[in-house]
Amino acid sequence: MDIHQLKIFKAVFERKSFSEAAQKVYLTQPTVSGHIRALEESFGIALFERTSKAVIPTKAGEFLYPYAKSLLNELEEARKAMAAFAGGQKGLLKIGGSNIPGNYILPRLIGRFKQARPEVKIHLKISDTSRIKKMVLERELDIGVIGAPASEDELLCEPCFEDSMTLICPPGHRFCKAEEIDFSELQQEAFIIRETGSGSRFMAENAIVTAGYNGFDALNVVAEIGSTEALCQAVKAGAGLAIVSLRAVQDDMNMGLLCSAKISGIDFRRRFYIVTVIKGVQCPASIDFTQFLRDNSSS
Repeated sequence: MDIHQLKIFKAVFERKSFSEAAQKVYLTQPTVSGHIRALEESFGIALFERTSKAVIPTKAGEFLYPYAKSLLNELEEARKAMAAFAGGQKGLLKIGGSNIPGNYILPRLIGRFKQARPEVKIHLKISDTSRIKKMVLERELDIGVIGAPASEDELLCEPCFEDSMTLICPPGHRFCKAEEIDFSELQQEAFIIRETGSGSRFMAENAIVTAGYNGFDALNVVAEIGSTEALCQAVKAGAGLAIVSLRAVQDDMNMGLLCSAKISGIDFRRRFYIVTVIKGVQCPASIDFTQFLRDNSSS
């Protein structure tokens, strides 16, 4: 039994005629008869009674018909679904974002992408940069957007969105009124940093090292915290100072809940990065969303 035989069987059943069924499926009458005989042999039972006036379905033929009809309908739906999938209109898209892009960039862009592709289902995973890279490598995610460049040979890494990091302190702190401070002044303060594996931590420390200092080892680090939101809450509570993305604290700064200060001689500008596997086969929706990120990287 194969799908083509079921299609011929359905045509014969509905038209009660081999000749009319042959016209429907664009075959000769002997070819149609041969396919029906092959189908009957595969089941070991007759599906039609042949008379001089008509072709009459047997009880076995009547029993098979709804299954054949259902299977052929499902096949047609599968063809339509695959055509939509190939066109990027359907499918499941698994996206990962490190803390800042995952919370402050991707949700807005996903909303805009879904307006054009409402049938594409999107799952967003938020974790630190190291975890997102690992999930992309293991094919658990189609695309990752992370806060530090990826060095893994298996990953394609391209810069996208721009960001800037800043020193934050609680309202009333002595740095709030300073236009610019020297790095040596930070060494007198308690300092809070993100956990190992965070892109924000990597980029902040890299900027400090590039400026000629000994990274976070030069500071009085009192805590490592696993998310930017929790880190900001700790700063508000007076636990210490921190360096975070401006995107994460802009609202708090506007409401006077946090203050920021510029550290002289250190450039905290950075980029986020799109990561995908080099040798992996991306689904059409993934390819389209990656291009969508490129087109909107200035936002």
